[in-house]
Amino acid sequence: MKKKNITDLMNECILCKSKQTNNIQKYSKIFNGDITYMQCKNCGLIYAPETKKYDLRKIYNNTYFNKTDFGWKNRIEWILKYLLLLNKTIYLKKYQICDFGAGNGYLTKKLINDGFTVTAYEPYRQKTSFLNKKEYKTQPFKTDVLLMIEVFEHFTDALNELNKIINDFHHPKLIIITTNLTDYATPPINNWDYLNPAAGHFTLWSKKSLKLFGKIHKYRFTSLTDSIHIFYKDLNKYEQVKLNTLSAILRMRINLKKTIRRHK
Repeated sequence: MKKKNITDLMNECILCKSKQTNNIQKYSKIFNGDITYMQCKNCGLIYAPETKKYDLRKIYNNTYFNKTDFGWKNRIEWILKYLLLLNKTIYLKKYQICDFGAGNGYLTKKLINDGFTVTAYEPYRQKTSFLNKKEYKTQPFKTDVLLMIEVFEHFTDALNELNKIINDFHHPKLIIITTNLTDYATPPINNWDYLNPAAGHFTLWSKKSLKLFGKIHKYRFTSLTDSIHIFYKDLNKYEQVKLNTLSAILRMRINLKKTIRRHK
């Protein structure tokens, strides 16, 4: 089979194989040049094919949390509220949980203190951490739940990387992720602040693309908010009903708040 070159990659979506694509240029000071993103007009996925060869240590260094990302702690506290709510719907405390891309370990520590069984996995280790060095794992392991908080947007070879992660972690029954969706980006997409190479955002997802990815791996998909999403399988019918009911209630509340804001 002939290997596809970069021109082919920029003209065909890696996920849905549509050729209805558009290119987006974003300047990156770190990489001293433009980053070319491919936007699929069919499934909504946006990704930067050439970043597979980049040295991401330029981004994920010891100053990342201090100089690039100022709001991580507030976002983690916000996510924790939803995880505690989800625990009341599907008893997460009965599961082995992997905090994938745990960063400084703040979320892992908070969840452990709340009675969850959580192990931190982080390929980019920081000098400053809320966990002891021994509390991090550096090799994949079998887990029931993968927490991937602010991870999905950082992939440079998303499909291959995610395929490997799902296999390496033994096809967990729940994958809980956070990422902002292209569906809610205010046009023009070029000005979307989440489309940000300086923050290491090289793969941006739509709801359609996440559903399609989940289907490939036989996962069902639902969202709790505009940015908290869940892939699930092997849940019993009672758990599925409770999860989908929770999703419907939360989405209804969000849509109601949006409607109220529009009419103010």
